[in-house]
This record gives sequence, C-alpha cells and structure tokens, in this order.
Amino acid sequence: MTNQSPFKRREYFLQAYETAQSYHDKLDLEYDDYVKCLLPIITKYLGEAPQELLLIKFLTQLHTRDLYLTIACAHKSERAWQQFDKLFRGYLLALAKRLSPNIDAARELSDLVFTELFFDDRSRRPRIASYEGQCALSRWLNIVISHRASNERARKFHQLESLEDAPDIEDAHSLYQIEKPLTANRYRPIVIETFKGASASLTEREQYLLLMHYEHQLQKQEIAQLLGIHPANVVRQLQRIYAKLKQEMMTILAKKYHLSPPAIAECVSAMLENPEHSLLEFIKAS
Repeated sequence: MTNQSPFKRREYFLQAYETAQSYHDKLDLEYDDYVKCLLPIITKYLGEAPQELLLIKFLTQLHTRDLYLTIACAHKSERAWQQFDKLFRGYLLALAKRLSPNIDAARELSDLVFTELFFDDRSRRPRIASYEGQCALSRWLNIVISHRASNERARKFHQLESLEDAPDIEDAHSLYQIEKPLTANRYRPIVIETFKGASASLTEREQYLLLMHYEHQLQKQEIAQLLGIHPANVVRQLQRIYAKLKQEMMTILAKKYHLSPPAIAECVSAMLENPEHSLLEFIKAS
C-alpha cells in the first residue's frame, strides 16, 4: 500500500484500533498484531496499493470492532474469549433454538459451533480467524450456525440409510457399475494432475468464491453480502470461473496428455461419476 504515507496509514489503523479497544475494554491484543491481520484483508479486496479515499471508505465500512474481538480470540486471548462468550453465547443459543427440534439439540448445536470456532481449520488457523469484517459478526455467526445445522441434518439423515433398502440392480446396469471403477482407475493419475493444474490457474479471489459457495455452502445472496457486491456480480464471477476451469482442464487433457475428443469425454465422465478426488480438495490445498 504505497499510495498513502506511512503516517496517514498508521493514523487510520490506530483510530480503528483504539475505537475497538475502547469498546471491548482492551483484550490483550497489541496494535501491531491487529494491523498484521487487517492488512491481508485490505490487500485481498483493494489490492496492494489502494487509493487513500478508497482505503478510508473500506475501513469505514469494515466492522473493525468485531474484527478486533475475533483477531484477539484467534490470538488465544482468554479475555477475548470471555468477551465473545459474554456477547454471543446467548445469541448462538437463540439462533440454535430456531434451527433445532428441542432445547437439548439447540444447546448441542450452539456448543458445537462455539467449540469449532476456537479450534484450528485445515489451514491451521483458528476458525474464528476466517471472519473478515465484511458484515456484522452477529450476521456471520448466523450464517455459520445455519450451515452447521444444515450439515448436521444431512449427516444424520445419511447415517439412517441402509444398504438393505437399496433396490436391486438389473444386469445391464450391474455391468456398467463394474466398468465405472475400471475407467476411473485408468484415468486416476490424469484426473489428479488435471485438477491440480486447473486449481492452480485460479486467483486467490476466485478460489475464495468457490470455497464460500461449495465448501461453506453459502448462497449467492450471502456471498454478495459478505463481499459487499450485488448478487448478480457473484453469479457473473462464478460463471467466469466455471468457464476458466473448463477451458484449463480441456487444455491440459488435450495438450499435456494428448487425449482425443472421445478420450477427453470418457475422462470427464470418470471425473463426474467417480468423485474419489474433487477439484475442491485441490483448491483448498493450494
């Protein structure tokens, strides 16, 4: 961020820090640690060198008090977690009651979300650190607990399914079921490398959009609220990402592995019908 003098940048950040610190009565979070976590968010949405007016507007719209709390929690501040518990434990339970069949299930759900926020995700960061201040923390928690409730319902539903309830498969379909794993095995190394190459072609923002939509199962309207853009822009950006991924994968299959069009079609069919590996897992790992 070179369009502002260091003095002016520090003035903006310090004002946000001191306002949040005063609101939360100091949570064992140093100014430098606060800014260190704030800068990647600014860079992510505004780029490396945002104009001064753009930076001021962004900081004004950012929920910096909530960010101060979550950053302090991510730094394992006991006082911060006590403050978070005081402000949001009851709120989480109230949300959980609307999403659960009874009070016991509601307590279990709210406790689960609270605990998950404390522990690290796959990137070895506390899950609460994924909050970026694009919306109020209460709104973000509403989204988090709603999707956790949805995932829990789906998980419990699938646990009730039994193989004994599966219908008999006719002979022709049985043969097809036997052939599918054989095709998948033949193309497995190519599928893995194609997914790696396609995911590596995406920008950080493109990866972030896909993860929000598929990993966190957010609706386009929810993504738009988090990013501060119109839902139509989310739709257009996702469509461009799909086209980019498709083009990249077709190019890899044709030019790197020299597959013919029929072989490409067979390989793509193997990707879709035998999801041992998913593009999403490579995006999360990149």
